[in-house]
Amino acid sequence: MQDGRLFAVIFRIPVCKILSFLLFKAPPRIQLAPGPTLAKTGQNATLPKCHVTGFPAPVVTWWKTPGSLAKDRTVQDKGLLTVVLAAKDDIGSYVCHAKNQLGETSAATSLFVWSPPRFIIKPPQSLNKAADDDLSINCSAAGDPPPIVSWKRSEGAWENKRMKVNRGILTISTLSSTDSGVFICEAKTPYFTIEARTDLLVINRKLQLVNTLHHYF
Repeated sequence: MQDGRLFAVIFRIPVCKILSFLLFKAPPRIQLAPGPTLAKTGQNATLPKCHVTGFPAPVVTWWKTPGSLAKDRTVQDKGLLTVVLAAKDDIGSYVCHAKNQLGETSAATSLFVWSPPRFIIKPPQSLNKAADDDLSINCSAAGDPPPIVSWKRSEGAWENKRMKVNRGILTISTLSSTDSGVFICEAKTPYFTIEARTDLLVINRKLQLVNTLHHYF
């Protein structure tokens, strides 16, 4: 105030700076699909992108639980995390964490690493049996998760009274010529299936005897 008069001092602040301060400063927010991401053993697994917003730009980091990231086999790039040569030890939850001056937050996604099934005991490709004989064929497989082993026919009816499967072993009682054909052992997991085929030929005993005699005479 001077000579009874009131003076006002006006500071000119650019509107864009005011708007920037009022509107654009924000704590981090994350959008991340929970998964699970499925990966075959030995393949690279890229997790869902961690979408992060906030201002100032948040610092984004990843960690794994339980355990820790395999630093020599993980690559981080713009919100993406890739596990190189995925192994069983990589199974777990992966946490995306974002932090700036106004706060921090995190979200998790999961990774599951599976091994394809493989046959431990593989049935023969072909098999000849005489009519009225009983048949037993073993088929077993391993994997992670453990596969379910079953049998089926490529053609023809499955006769429940004579054809049984127990722990991968196919048994057929009192074989007949109508049993001839291809039987398929199937080892199945939720992610992969393998098959092994056995071509079964059931020969009539009289015909088999005639063929044997013809061979000698």
